[in-house]
Amino acid sequence: MIRQRSSLLRNGAIIASSIFDPGFTTENMGTIMIVTATIFIEQDARVGQMYFHECDEVNEENLYNGQFQNDKQR
Repeated sequence: MIRQRSSLLRNGAIIASSIFDPGFTTENMGTIMIVTATIFIEQDARVGQMYFHECDEVNEENLYNGQFQNDKQR
């Protein structure tokens, strides 16, 4: 997961990322930044923090099996 730093939020920008289920695969995994006004970001500025959650091992029954699994039409 990625969260924006408070300095980015104070300037009117929000970083949004999704949470993906174990077993979900896609080539288009990413994050978006929503900007409400013109902002200037210095090179090498820290704009977000990435963090991970450890999860238990999953078996075939617990893997993602939704309608978007391996959807190549997007």
